[in-house]
Amino acid sequence: MARGIQRYLPGLASIRVRIVLFFWVFALIASLLVRISNYNFISALAYSGVDEDLRLIVDTHSRLAREGFEPARLSRLMDTLLQDLAGNKLEPLQKFLGRLYLVEETPRQYFAGIVRAAPGDGALVLDNRVEPWRVPDGLAITPTEGEPGAPWTLRNGQYRVTTRPLGDGTLLLAGASISDIKKTQNGLICFYALNVVGWTSLLALLSLWLMSIALRPLQRVAELAGRIEAGETHLRIRPQEMVVEIGRLGEALNAMLDRLEGQLQAHARFTADISHELGNPLGSVMVQMQVASEEETSPEELRATLRSCLEITRRMNHLRQSLLNLSLAQARQGTHHPDIDLEPVVEEAVEAVERAAEAKDVAIETHDTAIVLPGNPELLHQLLVNLLSNAIRHTPEGSVVRVRVRPAEVDGKPMVSIGVLDEGRGVPPEDVPGLFERFFRSQSERLVRPNGHGGTRTGLGLAICKSIAKAHQGIIRYSPGPQGGALFELLLPVKSAQDQPG
Repeated sequence: MARGIQRYLPGLASIRVRIVLFFWVFALIASLLVRISNYNFISALAYSGVDEDLRLIVDTHSRLAREGFEPARLSRLMDTLLQDLAGNKLEPLQKFLGRLYLVEETPRQYFAGIVRAAPGDGALVLDNRVEPWRVPDGLAITPTEGEPGAPWTLRNGQYRVTTRPLGDGTLLLAGASISDIKKTQNGLICFYALNVVGWTSLLALLSLWLMSIALRPLQRVAELAGRIEAGETHLRIRPQEMVVEIGRLGEALNAMLDRLEGQLQAHARFTADISHELGNPLGSVMVQMQVASEEETSPEELRATLRSCLEITRRMNHLRQSLLNLSLAQARQGTHHPDIDLEPVVEEAVEAVERAAEAKDVAIETHDTAIVLPGNPELLHQLLVNLLSNAIRHTPEGSVVRVRVRPAEVDGKPMVSIGVLDEGRGVPPEDVPGLFERFFRSQSERLVRPNGHGGTRTGLGLAICKSIAKAHQGIIRYSPGPQGGALFELLLPVKSAQDQPG
């Protein structure tokens, strides 16, 4: 339904318009309720004054009749009373409305007379035996309107009347013209209508102005988003522009932009690195194939060229597989993982590198690997294979590579530590910051020495390990071993005690 309304009223899609419209409708309803209450109060007050005058007329006539005044004298006294009551009881309000050209001042006329029910329809008509006192010509009163009791407003809305029985089948009728009240009511309606329209319009304009000021930070964010979309990824929301309401939004947006810029830079480096990594072997293959095709070569030389090209192709295929593993690990980031038993995952990883370990006479020891934690067995298997292969490659012959699992804690959160320790030379301190970057290559000469961790291969193994760790909301870090060598430690979150099923 909201979408249908926005289709016909596209302005409602704006937060500014919605808030202003909300306050405008709220103010309009509140204003109308106040005006209606004032209108009813003033009308009730005006009618109560008329009703009080009408009771005074009938009470005075009753007292004069009880005193036994002659009809002529009673008539003169009643006429004097009605003349004294004449006037405008709403004079102050009517003067105010008159200055606004909304109403004209008119005096109020009072009248009285003796009436009786006419034969046939029962309508009340004047008694010809008694002279009426200022009764308007053509006044018609139905039997219902003439019933004794509370005052009535006649159907034409011009008169307010009340009656009192006199005991001989006649009724004393007292009334007053209320045209001044009707005009005052109409004037009030016009005044309130103009007042509501005027001040609600002013409120709407004021609200739009205030909302424009209040939403400037959001407008700034929108402008930044547009410029960032156009390629200015270095832009950020300044601290002075982060008002309380959008402070967290600004911080989150800046953090997202930092990550985005970092990813763009990493993507550019990644593309350049891939071009470099593939350029050398492809160039080598092309040169060897060209030489073999242009010169006369013996079968042995041709077979040597093919073996060299085959080895280069295998390295390129290994690079392709490493890139695929890296992409799969990054695609799994943020996904939910079921609980798995880590022990068979470790055993399968050890079996996968067993031949390489035997060829170098390296023993692999595992400790306390029986633990249950959330994880993806295929990704964790790949991570352990990478770490074990790296350790076997860089540890001396006849040494031991150890896999140890133990409880840990990071920032107060329970974790499980999976460590792979070798007995090699370790990583030079200057190379540690870039150790987990893609296509990392150390400039240290020690990396070409035996038993040193270096980038003699694709440079993607540890980058894949880092992506797999992030896919499990964990971290991977390097530290020198307690007695030398390199210790690569994977820290993964585990369920706390309260999360365990009871």
